[in-house]
Order: sequence, then structure tokens, then C-alpha cells
Amino acid sequence: MSPALQLEDIVCGWGQKSVVETQNASMELAANGGVLPLIGRSGAGKSTLLYVMAGMAMPLNGRVEWTISDEGQTVEWTHENMDAAKTLRLESFGFLMQDASLIPFLTIAESIMHLLEMRGIGGNDDERRKMAISAIGKMCIAGEKAEILAASYPARLSGGQKHRMALAVAMSHDPAVLFADEPTGSLDDDSRHEILQQIRAWVEEGEGKRAFVFVTHHKEEIDILGAKKYWEVCRDNKNDISGIVVHELAKCGGVL
Repeated sequence: MSPALQLEDIVCGWGQKSVVETQNASMELAANGGVLPLIGRSGAGKSTLLYVMAGMAMPLNGRVEWTISDEGQTVEWTHENMDAAKTLRLESFGFLMQDASLIPFLTIAESIMHLLEMRGIGGNDDERRKMAISAIGKMCIAGEKAEILAASYPARLSGGQKHRMALAVAMSHDPAVLFADEPTGSLDDDSRHEILQQIRAWVEEGEGKRAFVFVTHHKEEIDILGAKKYWEVCRDNKNDISGIVVHELAKCGGVL
């Protein structure tokens, strides 16, 4: 069963201030290349909406519903009850944040092993280390060795390596949905393209059972990832509230 998302009467923001409001929005992610891009101008509420969709922030009103399992069972939460969101975050979601966050006092392998142990994955440290090396190896480019990167601390890595290793950590438990907030925002064009190609390969290898939901300012990233539609978070300056507009992808690049 492909991951699918339904938002119903969602209001989200910080404190009691509404930032984004939408009556109904839905996406069958496999039909969109396994990808849901969120674009919009700075301050429109893209990240706020992403955090609500990922169960990392509580909606002020409304309902978030995900269909994840092969049986088609749905999991939903509201501002009154976020228990289901906690379960999905642990079992089915992965997160890649804008600053490529890595634990500075752990090697890359140790970071992955720590995440796997927290999630109850792998029988012992030897098994988890093998899983970590495998995850790191998938993110290596020409000339890199997984064993060397696995033993490295984040401070010893380049900017591109940090992003790819953060991606290895986020993907190591094979989440059904990977969320990212401007994951390539600080990268040069070549490094950005490498990251996007690795994400696209990961989604395609899932054969419809993996999805990538992300915030971006770059429309060409949507094309690289193979999406047909994207959600634009648009602000109504008169009412100081944003809503969602669904667009078909035009074959053009640019920065929003």
C-alpha cells in the first residue's frame, strides 16, 4: 500500500496564531512519483505545515490522516489526541532537517546504531554496525569508502558529506515516509543534485512503499525527483493566512 495523506480542516501555527488553514487536501504519493513537494515564499508556513504533517507539531484544529500499511489501515491525529503521531514517528517516519543535524560526539556509524537501538532494530551491536555500514555505503560517491565515513565524526566531514551522512541516518531504519525541511538549501549545485538523485533512487527502490515529503524553494528539484504535482503554500496578505494550492508541474526551473 502506497503512503497516502489526508488533511481535513487543518489549522496550524505557533502558540495560538494561525499560519496555515486548509479545508481538505489529499495526496496518493505513489501516483505522484512517491514525492510530495511543498513550495512557497519565505514565511508562508511551509515548515509549519510539514511539522504538522509529520506529527512533530500539534495542529490548532483539524485532522491529519496517514495510510501506511499494506492492509490499508489509517492512522490519524488531532490537536486533542497526538498519541498516534508518536507511534508513526517512531515506526514509520524519518526526518532530515535543514542543517543536516548529526550528533557531534558520535561517529556516523554510532549515530545510526544509536537510532536503530532506540527503535528496537537489530539484535545486537554487531548486527546494528553491519546495518550502519550498509546504510552509509548507499550514500557514498566515487572515491569514498563506507568504513572510513562510518568511523568519522561530523566535524571531519565536508558540507556535502554531512548532508549525505545525515540522509544515511534518516533512512537507516527504512521509514515509509521521509520528511525534509529544505534538505539541500546550503549545498552547491553538484552536491544538491547528488542528494536528490540518492533520494529518488531510495524512493524508487521501495516500489511504491516509500515516500518523500519535503520543503523547497527550487522548482527544478521537483522535476529531478519525478513529481507530477506539488503543493504551494500561498499567503493571503489581506487575512495574513496561508492556504494550499495544488499545481501540475511545468517543465521549468527557478527559485521561488
